[in-house]
Amino acid sequence: MNDITKRFLQSVDQLGLSDYKVSKSVDSIKKENMSKIRNGLIDVSVKVVAPFCEFYGVDANWLLTGKGKMFLASDSVEDALNNEDLAKHASSIPVDPEMVNFYEDIIKRKDEEILKLQGEVYRLMMEIKKVSKGA
Repeated sequence: MNDITKRFLQSVDQLGLSDYKVSKSVDSIKKENMSKIRNGLIDVSVKVVAPFCEFYGVDANWLLTGKGKMFLASDSVEDALNNEDLAKHASSIPVDPEMVNFYEDIIKRKDEEILKLQGEVYRLMMEIKKVSKGA
């Protein structure tokens, strides 16, 4: 299984999608092929990447290269914490290492939940767009 296929499956799992749901929402992905991809029998093809990324808001650059963020619209907590103004004020606050570890763990879990929810929102928006085009 190549790295692109691994990232493809990682994004499917991160979005909480079943293989059946992916095959139903992206025309170029057949149910049988999703099963073969999942089981490592075939790799994901280029003709699948573009419509999948567009429909679910997955960053194609990330999927193809592993660089950047998994989702296109993902302003993470990490970005907010990198804000220079916040860093200036935070440097004067006494730090308890146990509390830092505790909050870092919470932030990591929440960030993953946020990414998953952002992907679901984007997927629903694309589904609405698809339905409205057909109406």
